[in-house]
Amino acid sequence: MLHDIGRFEQIRKSDSFIDDKDIDHAILGNNILFKYSLIREFIDDNQYDSIISKAIINHNRLNIEEGLNDRELLHAKIIRDADKTDNFRVKAEEDFENIADNLTREVLENGVISDKIYNDFMNNKVIVREDRTTYMDFWVSYIAFIFDFNYKIGLEYIKEMDYINIIIDRLDYKNKDTKQKMDKIKVHALEYIENRLE
Repeated sequence: MLHDIGRFEQIRKSDSFIDDKDIDHAILGNNILFKYSLIREFIDDNQYDSIISKAIINHNRLNIEEGLNDRELLHAKIIRDADKTDNFRVKAEEDFENIADNLTREVLENGVISDKIYNDFMNNKVIVREDRTTYMDFWVSYIAFIFDFNYKIGLEYIKEMDYINIIIDRLDYKNKDTKQKMDKIKVHALEYIENRLE
């Protein structure tokens, strides 16, 4: 419930939901909850503070930090998967303008996918934020979340909700190369999910 509480401070400070080197909503949220003791408004007992803190801090990182104990790691994985599942819902349902700054249907439909991002996707790699150079790279990077699910239940839900088809088919790709790449990305993503679920 609290993993994205830092988004409120992020939008206030930067007028954006984009994490960068100066503003990371997970760190902001953790500080709000624990540095200023807001967590006590939600739970009196402090025995779970470390678990909650580690889960929040790690929910949006490329990789979970080393050194977590078994319970911290379990909850970090659960929150990461839940966050990714919700990201698929957002990309399938929200207006493009509400997803990211300067993002529009037109920008995406006329966009291109960089070779690096396409190749990373086709090699089952999570997309590194700093490698994205186009809006279509941004779009593909969210589909690539499928490669970072810890538990099959999240992928089962994505399959059940048909999110891969919905997200990819939301757009009428004008660029021929982009259209071909997105067709291949769709096939690859669906096959990957099926293979993981077997």
